[in-house]
Amino acid sequence: MIESLMPIKTFIFDLNGTVWRWNTLAPNTENVISRLRKNRKKVYFVTNSAYFSRDQIAQRLNKFGVDAKSTDIVSSGYAAAKYFESESITAVNLIGGHGLSEEFDLLGIENDADSEHILLSLDRNFNYTKLKEIFDRVQDGAKLYTAGMDRRFYIGDEIFPAEMPMLKAIKEFVDVPILNLGKPSKNMKTWLLEDIFLFPEDTMLVGDDLDTDIVFGNMCGFKTSVMLGGNTTKKQAEDASGESRPDMVLSGMRDILKRL
Repeated sequence: MIESLMPIKTFIFDLNGTVWRWNTLAPNTENVISRLRKNRKKVYFVTNSAYFSRDQIAQRLNKFGVDAKSTDIVSSGYAAAKYFESESITAVNLIGGHGLSEEFDLLGIENDADSEHILLSLDRNFNYTKLKEIFDRVQDGAKLYTAGMDRRFYIGDEIFPAEMPMLKAIKEFVDVPILNLGKPSKNMKTWLLEDIFLFPEDTMLVGDDLDTDIVFGNMCGFKTSVMLGGNTTKKQAEDASGESRPDMVLSGMRDILKRL
């Protein structure tokens, strides 16, 4: 464990469960990010939320008083679009929110219901019929990808299922590999490190989930901090080992200023 954040020059924050619960900011977030920037620290955001585009996420942060541009954000939807572009795949069947299509449109990749490449993300209308359709498509040779593997997301005090419950249903029935393009994956690492100029040794990723955020941060060679509450308890953080072990445990945003 590390105690001081003074050597850290770049902070990368997870969004859901760390910075916000969509309609509310975590306490002290606006002040913490403002203070970090005044201290000449660079601040970015990384998220497995593919339901909204980077531009929509930036607009939401700005609404809360947190200055952000789309280029300050690396989302799993964006990273997935970059993956297909790098593979010269020009049509993908997108399952998820409208923001996902926006990221693909920017790269000229068509949302084609007949494509042999199916990208799964948070789908609030997922049902039995869609599960059967995915099965049939895979039997015909379609390949499955996912923009994230989060278990839950938050809107205020309410908890909702994210991608993982849907993926488990698909995996149980379809039984084929599903390539993850979001956190924690090599693909997400590739595009984050390409888009953001940083030195891993003086970068810290702050997130609330040991299995996605902390594993991803450690994969990238960053220092990692887990924010208690949401997806991680104090005991889980203390018992974590290997790739899921954080370098620092934070009880809230204010702890960041105390460690500077």
